[in-house]
Formats: sequence, structure tokens, C-alpha cells
Amino acid sequence: MFSPKTHSLICIEPTQSRINTQLYQHTAIAHKMSFPIRKQLTSALTTLQQSPGRFSTIIAVKSLGNSGIIDVERILPLFKGVFNLEDAKPTSDDPSIQAINAIPGFCPILEPTPNVKAMQIPPSWTSGVNQFLTASQESEDAQVALICGSKRMGKSTFSKYMVNRLLEKHPRIAFLEADIGQPEFGIQGVVSLYILDKPLLGPPFANSHLEAKRRYFIGSTTPRDDPDYYMACLNELVTTWRQEVCDQVANDTALGEKPVPLVINTHGWIKGLGYDLLMDLIHTAAPNFILAFQSTLTPSRNLPPSFITSVVPPSSETTVLPKILYLTSLMDDLEADVTAQRYHPSDHRMLNLVSYMHMNHMGKRAEGNAWWDFKTRLVERVPWCLDWTVGLQGIWVFFEEIKYSQLLFALNGSVVGLISELSNENMKNIKPANTPSGFIAPPFRAPASCANPSPKITDCYGLGLIRTVDVSKSRFMILTPLPFDTLTKVNGIVKGDLELPIWGMLDSRNGAGAGITGVPWRKVPYVSFDANEGIGSSALRIRRNVMRKSQM
Repeated sequence: MFSPKTHSLICIEPTQSRINTQLYQHTAIAHKMSFPIRKQLTSALTTLQQSPGRFSTIIAVKSLGNSGIIDVERILPLFKGVFNLEDAKPTSDDPSIQAINAIPGFCPILEPTPNVKAMQIPPSWTSGVNQFLTASQESEDAQVALICGSKRMGKSTFSKYMVNRLLEKHPRIAFLEADIGQPEFGIQGVVSLYILDKPLLGPPFANSHLEAKRRYFIGSTTPRDDPDYYMACLNELVTTWRQEVCDQVANDTALGEKPVPLVINTHGWIKGLGYDLLMDLIHTAAPNFILAFQSTLTPSRNLPPSFITSVVPPSSETTVLPKILYLTSLMDDLEADVTAQRYHPSDHRMLNLVSYMHMNHMGKRAEGNAWWDFKTRLVERVPWCLDWTVGLQGIWVFFEEIKYSQLLFALNGSVVGLISELSNENMKNIKPANTPSGFIAPPFRAPASCANPSPKITDCYGLGLIRTVDVSKSRFMILTPLPFDTLTKVNGIVKGDLELPIWGMLDSRNGAGAGITGVPWRKVPYVSFDANEGIGSSALRIRRNVMRKSQM
């Protein structure tokens, strides 16, 4: 469990207990714990069973101080102290309180504290989840819930809450992440389908290790530049859920498992093209429940009044209308967490990407090993070597035209998607290159002559950073948290417009020295600390609070 100050803190409270004679008996959960905790818990259960009072909840706490996540502030000074709540620890002479305070990484807040707010679930969220949970248990068909609304209303937070609640009654939950700008699970620039069987207790940047059932690289934090490809990938993910998850459960009667419900988290773009994409996804997924966020303080950020009539395609007369439930926006909370709101969505994307690139073990996490390594900078790590003359079937560049002669310059230092399962049919129309004798050019798929990787035959395993290009040996030097057995399946590279934050390019001195790893600043490629001077040297700023003369 990770609960930093970047988000509202997790609240631990007992559920309604059933008083019976088996309350203090050993549970299956206890047997899954490591030996030291299991031994302590067994002793505590025996003691409490003999005590005259009744205890409804026992919390077993184990420190994760060696996970390495606390060192993220070494890379990103903006997030300094997000795991530090030492000032909020209660001061008391009570031995039990002192024992709690002595647990590394465990900072319980037992009384109101300024600028610290626990996560509170609005009643409309609980009601919406209860209705969908009831329908998913009573129906013989798999139920689909689609979550929609404007930006920063709480869609991702509600998605995680809904998944955790559903896992109380279902052994598995399917989750489709369609928000490529600020996903709750996984990494930005990617749409994914997850099959979850464990609750998620932590912020998005702590969940990027989850393995997806299927994943596609969009290459951007918005679907604006290529909406058709974005929708094609989402359609394929919905098809994958129906054919490879639902049909498998239905055909295997020996499992005795209920249909696997699907939860879809959508993007927060609900105007213009973004609204059209939302409608297309609704018509494709055919959700049974639509949980729409609305704000009473800022109605302009709500879905249009025509939303109710737009969710059903005009040509479909027999389609059952989905049940639309409106949820309270977190923006209406006048006592919202001020500390968490100080971070912009771009800050969270930066944190998510840096956390992903510094993971040690992608996929399953081994107890006792550090899950993150923020002490070793990316410039200090040994990269993997990918020979583009052996097994690499294609290189794509999205959103821009790149001359073949400039391809390696464009790829150098860029964040790319690592994909596989390409069809040989896509090998034709590869643009030839005029190269020196003996040099084998990389298989570039120029946008003008080759289509994007087809979602029907491709899969994205994750992201990588091309640290450098060795032209003489035809190799890409790639940094990625993916394990070796996964990298052996990669045979395609896709570049979008994702960029590595400047903090990920620096060494341990964070730019305070005379260069990076002994290289002077004037010789460091792609990095400049020169001050902006003169008209037009800074980025263009859009001013929407200035009226034109004709509007006066």
C-alpha cells in the first residue's frame, strides 16, 4: 500500500463485522503471509480470543521501506517529501502509540491535521457502485460500466474504487484504460486492457508494473492527432475482452466463475472531437451502466443535455438503453485536499513516466527486492542492445514526416513503444535508402507509404528510451524496465511525441555540476541551459481572458 501526499490519503476503517465463534480463527489470508507476520498474528489472535473485549479488525503492518519508491524525490525535486508525514505523527507517552510510530514508512494520522485530507467517498459513488455490483451478480451476461466526464472530476479515482469494490464479489475484473493522458493504471500514451484479481492500493505511478492482457501504443497524451487509430485500438480491446475473456469463461463450465465485468475509464475530453470519440466508444462497448460525472459549481464542464439521447445509435431500434447514473465531482468538494491539487496533470505524467523507467522488476514483484532504483540515474545504467538487422521488422514514426536520412537523429534520445507480432504482409512498401556499401538501413515504415501497426496483429509490451544509436554496428541502445524474456519478443519500434522529462536526463547532481557524467554542458546533446532572450524566444502562451476589439 502506497499513500503519498500527491493524492488524498488512504483511510483505513473497519467494516461491519459479524460476531460469531469463528471470528478469531485462522483465516486463509493469514496463511498467505510471510512467516514472521503469520507467527505474530497467530499469537495476537490467541491473546485476543481470550480477552473479555471484542475486536472487529486486526491490522497487520509490514514495512516496505526497501521498495525504493521513497527515493523518487532524488530524481524529481518537485515531489520532495510526498511520503514524509513525520510532523503529523501523534506524540504520546502511550507505549502503543510509540510502537506504531516506530514502524518505518507507516505514518497513521489519528487526529485532524492541517493540509492533510483522507480520501472520502461521496454517497453518489457508493450508490452507483452498489447498483452495478448488484446487476453484475444477478445477470447471466457480463456487465459493462463506462465512466465519463470532464477533466479532474475524479474519474480515475472512482475507477480504482469501483474495481476494488467489485473484487470483493468477483474473482476477476476487466479494466479498459482509454485515458491516454492521465491513466489510473499503466503508462501514458497507451491504451490497455487489464484482467485484475487483486485490489489496487496506491497512486497511478505505483501501479505501472501491472501486466496488461493487451496493450497498444498511441504515442501521445491526446487522441487529437490520430483519432481513427485511437478508436481502432479501443475497438480491438473491447473485442479481446468479449472473445478471449467472456467467451472463455462461458465455455469452461468447470470454472464455475461468474461473467467477468468490464470497467471502462474514458478520457476527459468531452468537447468537439473528444465528445464524438466518447460516443463512438459508447456505441462500440454497449455499456449497461454509464456513470457520468457532473459538477453543480461549474455546469459548463458537464456533458451536454443531448448526451442522454446520443448514447443510442439512431439505427438501433432493439438496443436496450443503458442506465445512466450521475456522480458527484470532486471539484465540488470545498474541503478538497490542497496539497494534492498543487500538482498539475503534466506533473503526474512526468512522475508516472520517471517511475516506470526506474522500475527494477516489471510484472510480478518479489518480496525483499527493491522494486524501484532511483539512486542509479538513467545515464548511468547499462542499456540493452537491439540489432536492427536481426529480427526488427519495422520502425514507425507517428504524427510527423521524417526524412529517411534524419530517422536515426529523430529516434536518438526518444521514448518509443516496443511492439511485436507483426505480420509479414506489412513488410512491403518499405522505403529504400541510399546508404554506403555494407550498411544495412533500419526498416523504416514511412507514413506516406505504410499504415500504422494494425491492432489486430500487434501488441505493445511497454516503453523504452533509445539512449543512443551505434550506426557502425547497426544497434539501438535501449533503456527499459522490461525483462529479457519479453525483449526477445520485440520486433518493432514506434515513436510518438512522448518526451522524457529533463530530470530523467541528468546525473546525481541534478544539473548543479559543470555537465552530465563528466561531459561539459556545451557537449551534451539535446540539452541546453541557455536563457531565453529576445522576442519569440519563449513558448507561445494562449490568453483567453483578452477580448478582441470587435467583442467590446
